[in-house]
Amino acid sequence: MLRFKPKRRVVFLALLILVVVFFFKFGSTDASPPLEHLNILQRRKQYSNSIQVKENDNLESKCVSYFRQMSKLNRPGLEEQFSHEHDGLLFKKTKWLREAGRIYRKETRRKHQRFAENYELLLLEKFYKKSAEASRLEEGFVNDMAHMRAFGKCFLENTKSLSRQAKLCEKATSTLLPFLSGELPRIDFCGSSPDSSVRSDDLCFVKSLMRMDQGDGIVIPILPRGSRSQQLVRAIRMIKVLRATNNTLPIEIVMMDDKPVRKDLKDDLISAAKRDDMKVPESYLRYLGKSSKEKVDLPKQNIRFVYLERAIDKRFFTLSDPLTMTLAPLLCSFQRAIVLSTQTIPLTRDFLHVLDSSDVKNHGTKFYKSRAIQEQKLTKYPPGYFETNDLVNQLADVGSNETLAFGVKRSRNSFTKRVRSESYTQLLDTSMFVVDKSKALSGLLISAALHYYPIIRAKYDFRNDNFESLWLGQELAGNIEYVPFNPHFAIAAGLLTPPENVQVGPPSRELCSSSWAQLSEVDDTTLLLVTTHQIENRVLPDFNVALKEKYSTKTTSSEVDYTIHEQKLKRNPLRIETLLRPIVVDERIYNRDQLVELPWVQESSFGSSDDYWCAYDIVGTTSSPNRGVVTDLNEEQQLWYNSLIEIWLSSSHQQSSSMVSYE
Repeated sequence: MLRFKPKRRVVFLALLILVVVFFFKFGSTDASPPLEHLNILQRRKQYSNSIQVKENDNLESKCVSYFRQMSKLNRPGLEEQFSHEHDGLLFKKTKWLREAGRIYRKETRRKHQRFAENYELLLLEKFYKKSAEASRLEEGFVNDMAHMRAFGKCFLENTKSLSRQAKLCEKATSTLLPFLSGELPRIDFCGSSPDSSVRSDDLCFVKSLMRMDQGDGIVIPILPRGSRSQQLVRAIRMIKVLRATNNTLPIEIVMMDDKPVRKDLKDDLISAAKRDDMKVPESYLRYLGKSSKEKVDLPKQNIRFVYLERAIDKRFFTLSDPLTMTLAPLLCSFQRAIVLSTQTIPLTRDFLHVLDSSDVKNHGTKFYKSRAIQEQKLTKYPPGYFETNDLVNQLADVGSNETLAFGVKRSRNSFTKRVRSESYTQLLDTSMFVVDKSKALSGLLISAALHYYPIIRAKYDFRNDNFESLWLGQELAGNIEYVPFNPHFAIAAGLLTPPENVQVGPPSRELCSSSWAQLSEVDDTTLLLVTTHQIENRVLPDFNVALKEKYSTKTTSSEVDYTIHEQKLKRNPLRIETLLRPIVVDERIYNRDQLVELPWVQESSFGSSDDYWCAYDIVGTTSSPNRGVVTDLNEEQQLWYNSLIEIWLSSSHQQSSSMVSYE
């Protein structure tokens, strides 16, 4: 019988325990393998789309082969992607471990517990596990973008293939775009006869979307985060303005949920659209050359209400403003749609020329830029911002193999580099944009899908007020040379500040407003729209008083003259006489002339508002040849623009008492 000395027995037992632990942890066939010490950025070099097609095959053969292979892939589904909570710190191992350790120690102390002896190793294991999961979802996102581009080429551009491969298209739709329920939106035609259903069992759902496109129209989204009644009141006012511009396009008012429009508001909308005796202000009659006794015939508007909820799968339904703005043109009834925010006052005499622009004809979209405000540029970047930017710009965009297989190409970031490369958070002004679904449907579908990928939120967080997915989806679709924007950024329109009240003093000219306007690319005086913010700020405490002081002047007797306010702004706080188009700068222009350093400067707490901005024509120094453009409108232009604003402002007595009046 063997005998061990006590010391050797302890060593033997310790070794035996280690062997048993090792066996149960790593020896079992059911145990998970040890976690790879994965670096997400290094792992990206291995991302690849495993689907291969023969370059010499015709397009339909390539499409059949591609999507049959895709159906067999073990890829992360969109529901899994949507439920992911991404952590941008995963790109920085040391920072992640430091933060995770801090949280662990804080929680452990709060629970009056002792620290685990190996908690640092456990956190390290957790880090690698999360990194592996993030990398898997990143690769899934990159490949999904490639799949969606192939989907667009195969089933949206190639209609013959779509007709013959309806089942394959339907399966691909449910795989890549499961947020679409397969049902069309519910439409309330306001008593008119609806068109026959476009849904057919033998059609792929996207084919139904294409078949429901009925010519041209105007889309007015009602965003879920704001007050629905307030937005509908704005829509009533906008419809009155559209009548005054002789609009003949049908109008769809789009809601995300299925909650019906309140009856009194619905009645008011119909009345505003069809009432024979709609009253107009004297200024509008003067523009038409008519007397107050003459009747004005304004075209009646064809309006209907669209409810999107049943068109969205319940797993993906969310009340989001950016998602609503994206789905509205996608699921509306029109092929070519002009999308207008409820805070828009249309000023153009003819929307048809906007639809018929070369940009819409050639590229399927036309977007407009927000004000070029320097504060939109990030100075502090969220964790993972640059790594996510590289993911979208380099890996998720069109690859060379896709170009060879399907002919898709990377779009030039002619306008969008401001967001994609220069760290600005905003480019798009959602006051108005134009979409032709016959060309832009693939991009619209990608734009909607982007909302369900939290893996890119470190750069593109579409949950709140980021609407940039509208153009980003078009660029990632790979079927247009570039996404067209109006060359002008949004401008300031209103009354110039009296020279003695300009904060920086002459010679710089100043034009301040809470609203902004969009200038047509045709010339320097034709406005497409102005926003309602300046008017709506009248309800804020002290705003009217601040406006009165802003435009006051001193006479020779040192008395204060409020003529500008009393004769112009009191009735119409958005009165337009001058346009100021500031220069665009990438950084502050420091100077010794005591002039402004930026073309747009926010005047904080102006009459309790926090959105009052002043634009300047001279920035930095008077010796600079680069100056903003100041244009004084002629009398006819002033009369046209201000009469439309006064129609928007006009008393709501023609509608029910539930309407809000700004008079």
